[in-house]
Amino acid sequence: VTVVGITGSVGKTSTKEMIASVVSQKYKVHKTLGNFNNEWGLPITIFEMDESHEVVILEMGVNHFGEMRRLSSVASPDICVITNIGIAHLEFFKTREGILQEKSQMIQDMKNGGSIILNGDDDLLSKMGPVKGVTPVLFGTNEDCQCYASGIVPMGLKGTACTIHLPDGEAFDCLIPTPGAHMVSNALAGAALGLTADEIKAGIEAHTTLPGRNNIISTGSLMILDDCYNANPVSTKAAIDVLDMAIGRKVAVLGNMGELGNNEKELHREVGEYAAKHGIDVVCGIGDLAKEITESAAKGASTETHWFAAKQDFLAEMHHIIKEGDNVLVKASHGMQFPEIVEQLKKFS
Repeated sequence: VTVVGITGSVGKTSTKEMIASVVSQKYKVHKTLGNFNNEWGLPITIFEMDESHEVVILEMGVNHFGEMRRLSSVASPDICVITNIGIAHLEFFKTREGILQEKSQMIQDMKNGGSIILNGDDDLLSKMGPVKGVTPVLFGTNEDCQCYASGIVPMGLKGTACTIHLPDGEAFDCLIPTPGAHMVSNALAGAALGLTADEIKAGIEAHTTLPGRNNIISTGSLMILDDCYNANPVSTKAAIDVLDMAIGRKVAVLGNMGELGNNEKELHREVGEYAAKHGIDVVCGIGDLAKEITESAAKGASTETHWFAAKQDFLAEMHHIIKEGDNVLVKASHGMQFPEIVEQLKKFS
């Protein structure tokens, strides 16, 4: 079988789902279930394959030096995809260069004749030269990339329209049905794998999201942006960008972001400032670190803020804050267990 390995600081799972949607237009695909991307989950995923599968798409997540080679030596990918080099897990990797060093170890276990697909909009990845004699294929939003998008038009919570240009020079228009600028990047990663334009377009437009990951839920009373599986500063700002596309009042329910190291308070404050600058009407922070978010957001002249020490405190007051017709983003690190908030919002009336 052909093995596609995916790693990066953020967007691994949503990129995996997009690539699977594209590749399944031609092949029988097996993929990492949910977030089974560590030293337990990767072998479980592999053992669940059967003889009918032609392509397996393996997500690989690491947060300590040395972990990637243990995963990639098992996966032995034919195609290596790196989504970006952000600031997740700085507590252990210290710098973005440290993150790049560890993530790129995946390529050392790439099979002979394999290919490398990198995000050309990332300042570190775009500078990566040939590895093991293989020159990377770049995807992004600039024409210097072999696979790029132009004419990008946000369509609110309906998604994003754009024109995708393929390495062979062919181009096509499509609607990426999940909102957010980062979903354009995910779609381009799928487009860079070498299928036909028709197959790529069909796969992108058939894409659906997973619970907790940029999942739009319309209840009739609310529009919920369920992005609560995990959070770091980059992904939270991206989720705020998506919320900013909504029509109507915008509410961000944000919790602690973990594993950010010594600058954790400053990074939380940056998120609060970002929410205020992007016109988020109400910011609710839950947890000790999220207090930094609300205090920073409160400096925005038109931003209403609320802080709660614990999730249950917010749930007790939720009906006094949320109003019918609101657009509500729910996002925090996995340990905050915010899916309960999403479930309660679904019952809102």
